Amino acid sequence: MRELGKSASGLYREHFPEGPHTTRQTILKVVKRLRETGCVTSRPRVRRPRNVGRNVQPEDVLAYALVHPQRSAKMISKNFCLSKSRVWTILNESVAHPYRSTPVRELLPRDAERRYTWCNFVMNNLEDHPTFLADIIWTDEARFLRKGMFNRQNVHI
Repeated sequence: MRELGKSASGLYREHFPEGPHTTRQTILKVVKRLRETGCVTSRPRVRRPRNVGRNVQPEDVLAYALVHPQRSAKMISKNFCLSKSRVWTILNESVAHPYRSTPVRELLPRDAERRYTWCNFVMNNLEDHPTFLADIIWTDEARFLRKGMFNRQNVHI
């Protein structure tokens, strides 16, 4: 076996005179590894199998997303062993959207007086300035409902 490594090392030097040369020990280690594992690299690369998720139909992903609207794209991708980008593609092609929480503020009984004051303020200003409402910069930074709710289940910080 040593003679095999020595002759292989010599042949390598003849074929590739410039550059680094492999030693006899290196060649023997590679041959031993090839016989034991069937692979010349030190350990086979661990990859995700290419056929994982291939048997998943887009309809299954879409149906799951519709039945479980509180699931995020990340959760769906883990459930089906698909990439997040594939899940996003399926959902976007179907004009469906994964769950996103929307903050909503509830109107409380103590807000009634403030709302009444605001309405009086607006009504008084409308009498003096008919374009008063057009001069206000309105934003939609928060949504107000009579019964506010906010699900923080998928909010990640």
